[in-house]
Amino acid sequence: MRLLRAELLKLWTVRTPRVLLAIAALVAVIAAATQIGIIEYRDGDPTLSAGQVAGLLAGAAAAIPLATFIGAVGSTSGIRHRTEYLDHLITPTRWQQVGARVGAYLLGGLLFAGVLLAALLVVILTWALIRVGNVPWSSTTTRILLGVALATSAYTAIGLAVGAIFRNQILAVGLLGGWIFAIEAFFVIPLALIDLRLTSLMPVQAIQALLIDDALNDLVDEPGFAISYGVWPTVGIIAVWTIGLSAIGIWRTLSSDIE
Repeated sequence: MRLLRAELLKLWTVRTPRVLLAIAALVAVIAAATQIGIIEYRDGDPTLSAGQVAGLLAGAAAAIPLATFIGAVGSTSGIRHRTEYLDHLITPTRWQQVGARVGAYLLGGLLFAGVLLAALLVVILTWALIRVGNVPWSSTTTRILLGVALATSAYTAIGLAVGAIFRNQILAVGLLGGWIFAIEAFFVIPLALIDLRLTSLMPVQAIQALLIDDALNDLVDEPGFAISYGVWPTVGIIAVWTIGLSAIGIWRTLSSDIE
């Protein structure tokens, strides 16, 4: 517990995670506000369905990828600033140090999700209660809330793992940004031409599908429409990517010398 508290303190006192969290909350709110503006413009005197509420919450998908950079910065800051050796002097057993760091950043991912959802819910509930008078809820909406928590934890763990694998902050952040916003698309496009559901085999698309698939099913009136193989298979795909990369990152950390 002492090591976990120390890692949480380091996570909170570093400025970068707080800046990324503020940016993510702003992006999520802007995405939700844009969807609200479209509803207002299209419907005039709007009515709100449970599917639309789920779609508004799914707007968090635009901001969640920023959680990867929190993990990448966290796993490489000690190497970059040459303070990692102090951690090893205090805690010579690397397993304990690695476990505390992973636990701290998973909790940080959940906090990230909590702040995003709080910001979104303030905007959505305020608008819905003033303009519509009610907030319809469904099991899809609940699944999206849980999906946001899982997605942010997965993104944070992946960022932490990539940082541990490459042990260079600029390289890790650059690779993550390139993969999320560009490189994966080169793999997704040919998969989509074969079967749209195959795109959910890729890590970013799987996480996005977990958030938006149910919302799209509620909004798209087309039998059999889906961008994934279902909730639990998608969770399994995310788990395989997260655990696989984390295992490599842990092995890299335990087998590396202090630089």
